[in-house]
Amino acid sequence: MSFSAEAWQRIGPLYEAILALPFNQELAAGTLSRERFTFYILQDALYPTQFGRALAVTAARAPDEEALIQFLTEPKNESGADDLFGDDSAARIALVGTSHSGKNYNFGGFLEQHLGTEVLNAAFPGGGLEGAMVEYLGSEAFQNNPPKIIIWEFSPLYDLASDKVHRQLMATLNNGCSGQEARLSATTRLKPGSNEILVNGENSLLTLPGNRHQIDLRFSDPSIKRLDATLWYLNGRREQIKLEKPDTIDTDGRFAFELRDEPGWGEQNFFALEILKPEDSSPDLEVEASLCQRPSGAQQVAQRAAQD
Repeated sequence: MSFSAEAWQRIGPLYEAILALPFNQELAAGTLSRERFTFYILQDALYPTQFGRALAVTAARAPDEEALIQFLTEPKNESGADDLFGDDSAARIALVGTSHSGKNYNFGGFLEQHLGTEVLNAAFPGGGLEGAMVEYLGSEAFQNNPPKIIIWEFSPLYDLASDKVHRQLMATLNNGCSGQEARLSATTRLKPGSNEILVNGENSLLTLPGNRHQIDLRFSDPSIKRLDATLWYLNGRREQIKLEKPDTIDTDGRFAFELRDEPGWGEQNFFALEILKPEDSSPDLEVEASLCQRPSGAQQVAQRAAQD
């Protein structure tokens, strides 16, 4: 049995007990209160610094050079050229994740050393499961020069089957409605409260099933980090959409997501989109909204081939 397998076996009961803690269960389910989550983020920001110091102490006590060298990698390009979405056209591998992939851990440095190639580090703290990935997929760095490989680091506590995460990632991967013909579009100055943004049937009723369409929203203020919206369907059904961007990084005020496509929803015809004006936002805040078809698999392949 390898050392790693033996270590996991020995801590198995403790690991299961940690996963069962109410805090971790609520964090994974998305039911943790905002106050407790904020406290967790602040504590998590302190952890990498202390961990870095622990690594330094461990390195200083290494018995020989062979043991010491594993601690000697350094983050590349301290000049800032490898910042989150820096202009690094040579990087063919991208690292996306949480604070555990940040500079204090130097996971990116280890990858560069052992892979022998450039690694674009797009990780940042406080983004949860999808935060860094959504921002990276929507960035010019990805859309104009996608890497060959993306390494996605995240906690095993997160739910990869999350419908909300999947719908955002797929729409952002396709760059929302950029380059797609908009079936519905509007630019609206938001008033306090609920605002009707898109309506199917103002001119003629269109066939807009959820399983073939997506929505792309761009706020005029890039600092907007929360979306509260309601999707209405012609049969009277509705869906509440609540999306948040991390506070730990500058974002672009853009939200893209697919309409629901599971059985019972995917065949429903889109009717309207309503958005709540974000609290404490500018009086002249506008949102540019588009609804378009999702690109087919063949279209996606053609788009990527054109970029390469």
